[in-house]
Amino acid sequence: MVYKLREDVSVIVTDTWRREYKVDELYETFTFPEKEAVSKLYPQFYHKTDKDGRPVYVEQLTNLDLNKLFKVTTPERLIQQLVYEYEKCQRERLPVCSEMSNKLIETSCTIMDLKSVGVAQFWKVSSYVQQASKIGQFYYPETMGRFYIINAPYIFTTVWSVVKSWLDPVTREKIQILGSNFLSELSKQIPIENIPSIVGGSCQCPGGCHMSDAGPWNTPRGEEIIRRVRNERQRLKLQNADEPHDTSAPAHEQGAGSAAYVEDSPAQQQAVKQPSAMPQQINEAPAVPAKDNAIVLPPSAKDDTTAKPLAIPVTSNSPNVPAPPVQVQPPISTLAPPQ
Repeated sequence: MVYKLREDVSVIVTDTWRREYKVDELYETFTFPEKEAVSKLYPQFYHKTDKDGRPVYVEQLTNLDLNKLFKVTTPERLIQQLVYEYEKCQRERLPVCSEMSNKLIETSCTIMDLKSVGVAQFWKVSSYVQQASKIGQFYYPETMGRFYIINAPYIFTTVWSVVKSWLDPVTREKIQILGSNFLSELSKQIPIENIPSIVGGSCQCPGGCHMSDAGPWNTPRGEEIIRRVRNERQRLKLQNADEPHDTSAPAHEQGAGSAAYVEDSPAQQQAVKQPSAMPQQINEAPAVPAKDNAIVLPPSAKDDTTAKPLAIPVTSNSPNVPAPPVQVQPPISTLAPPQ
């Protein structure tokens, strides 16, 4: 199967956002030397694939302490890392998974581990989790395939009654909440040998699965696919730069849309949406630490919508819906189960 790039009329992130936050430049130059230190407190990583060929993304909130976390990195750096990984997934992991699976792969499979996370701890980090979700909501929509919340404590059912109000019905349908006996259900979707041992599987990558980035994208064939995709993207970029554009036409009709992967088949022409961007600020203002070290993204981030999270996903079908509230932290007393 061969994939080529074309201009997609469906623009996933706005050109304004791409230019202002220099996402392409970030993808090419960003490094994260504090990754190992961050991973000890907040593991979040891609690791192999599920049975449908989708990249698996793992996130653990077990040891997340924002005070400790922001001693080894900054809120701005975390947002940059978040978007860099979104970009890498879109530009590298999905095309490799598509070609190796011989079918179109547009989404990922997420595991969120809440082991030992109490209600009080969850609400301490919920603001950050929700802020990270906004990046997916506004700039990387429709990239969530399956979402498993594992080791969910009994009391999480109360938390969930609040959290699910952040989500649209389509997103809620993709989320499955599992308790401590999650492995039998999880292994129906992900081969047990592809599940990291830190979340109950049998995989033990040298140096730790959270640092390995193991997957078909890190094989010789995968690296060759990535080189080919990058070369084709560069060719399209140069070609578009040479073509005159009617400035009176909408941006997406001027070839300013995002590139997409298209199956080169006479019977089928399907496009994989290819996003682009990265914030060093969100619209008018940069992301800055707020009270209690939560990350605040300005409420004007509403250029585009639909959905996918890196953490708890938040989505919308409305093209100009305003960003959800920056902080949703009800008093712990309101979360206690009835006596």
